[in-house]
Amino acid sequence: GDVVPADLRLLESVHLQAEESALTGESVPSGKGANAVCDEMCGAAERKNMLFSGTGISAGQGVGIVTATGMQTEMGRIAAMLGDEETPDTPLKLRLRRTGKLIGLLVLGICAVIFLIGLIQKAEPLEMFMISISLAVAAIPEGLPAVVTIVLALGVRRMAAKRAIIRHLPAVETLGSCEVICSDKTGTLTQNKMTVVRCAGAAGELNGQDRDALLSAAALCTSVEGSDEKLLGDPTETAIVAAVSDWERLQKQRVKAAEVPFTAERRRMTVVLRTEGGYRVITKGAPEAILPRCTYVLLNGKNVALTPEMRAALSAKNRDMANDALRVLAAAEKRTEACPETDDAAESGLCFLGLIGLEDPPRPEAAEAVSECKRAGIRPVMITGDQPATASAIAGRLGIENKAVMTGTELESLSDDALLQTVQTCSVYARVSPAHKMRIIKAFRRLKLVTAMTGDKSGAVIARVQPMKLAAMEALYDGQQGAPLTAIGIVRPEAERTSNEDAFYFKIDIPKLLSIMSFRDADAYVAGINDLVNGNEEYGVMSAAEKMERGRVAVGELARYRAALEAGDQAVIDQITAKFDP
Repeated sequence: GDVVPADLRLLESVHLQAEESALTGESVPSGKGANAVCDEMCGAAERKNMLFSGTGISAGQGVGIVTATGMQTEMGRIAAMLGDEETPDTPLKLRLRRTGKLIGLLVLGICAVIFLIGLIQKAEPLEMFMISISLAVAAIPEGLPAVVTIVLALGVRRMAAKRAIIRHLPAVETLGSCEVICSDKTGTLTQNKMTVVRCAGAAGELNGQDRDALLSAAALCTSVEGSDEKLLGDPTETAIVAAVSDWERLQKQRVKAAEVPFTAERRRMTVVLRTEGGYRVITKGAPEAILPRCTYVLLNGKNVALTPEMRAALSAKNRDMANDALRVLAAAEKRTEACPETDDAAESGLCFLGLIGLEDPPRPEAAEAVSECKRAGIRPVMITGDQPATASAIAGRLGIENKAVMTGTELESLSDDALLQTVQTCSVYARVSPAHKMRIIKAFRRLKLVTAMTGDKSGAVIARVQPMKLAAMEALYDGQQGAPLTAIGIVRPEAERTSNEDAFYFKIDIPKLLSIMSFRDADAYVAGINDLVNGNEEYGVMSAAEKMERGRVAVGELARYRAALEAGDQAVIDQITAKFDP
């Protein structure tokens, strides 16, 4: 439970394990050892001889020398990268900026044309200048900020009705423009909680009595404390305990006479429990370390001799479960009258109980969220610090393309141009660092794709500065932190609707512009007809107000003439014809 205060290089370690999911994305604690030798270019997840600031100790103890503090730690570097990056403008801001420039140029051009037409018609320069200025003023979208704010607020309200809460208004429109969403795996697409999903034995999948015997024995061979409501211990062991139905009763039976703890070299743990008739020895660990020490196997509630064929079948089952990205443990036991004096004596002649497959399962809503994103035209991409096999398996179950999986080491060897080609085809990235996540996001941005990054790990924080504001909006979907992927898929149609409504203001402003732009043309046209037909010599000396009044009368008469034609009112037709046609 201790939190590491600084980056440390281990000098001594005893069964030390650290919970580093916030930094690396791994869903299980990482084993640490002072004697581990790491490659010079390896990432944080592979540095088994280091402890990192901000991570937690889940088991064991150790002594180390401080190598970095504050902003020089791995967490500090992430914070520094976060401060160095600037959040780009949202698509809405970019679109409004482009639209503003376009409107400005068009208005200047139209004003200049109208001013020149007036001068050609020998109108007074001052009057034409005032008309041109009026047109420019009318074209300025002074109400656009208010309209955009109202439209975005309505979008937030509609999304809230869909159980998606958005903290920043610009994120509403950004969701409608999103083309790629990069998501962390652990805690976002998955539950960040190890769970027992399969139990297998020599005859296949275990059910009933044999399954209960396997899980009960494995639960006794743990260091878990607490009740069903709150279990304290290693995540893998608490998952096994959570799978049994009578933990409180088993706790009373767990009277330890001896214990051989788990180590990375042994890859197993053994406890010796006192019973009424003697002692019960239970061993739990990697199947490769347990199976060779067994001479019997539990089959239909009975101990039978373990044959070579059964060993081969169990080894094959172990490989199959591992290929499905499960963390596989085995458990075995035996009963003795006397307490074993040595470790070898305790861990020999065991009865193999079965295999336990554990995983960090996907969230129940995650697969549907990925499907919603695809239907909305968004490409989902998984970026995680977990193992490639695990990432590929989870991606396949969620519907994310997993034909190609790229690791952080492979990504390091790619140039920026090569990465541009890779991100167009690869949708799963494993064992990556926060810096790698930033490179991937920048590659999508270079392709002019609106990209979002979601996750609840510190590694995702730096990458989320790059996308269009999705990081800052901290989406909450159905009361669950870290599920904005679901929110995006569900509310994308609403966001697109909000984005399309931004054009509303310009649509309602067009008649105002056209009326000003076309009024003088209508005036000049009608007055010119009168001049030609009636030989009106006074037109050339008329004021602008008189010309505009004559234009209004002519336009009104024209409307009456059309209405009379439609109604067949011959008297009105003759009256207007006589007025304009001598």
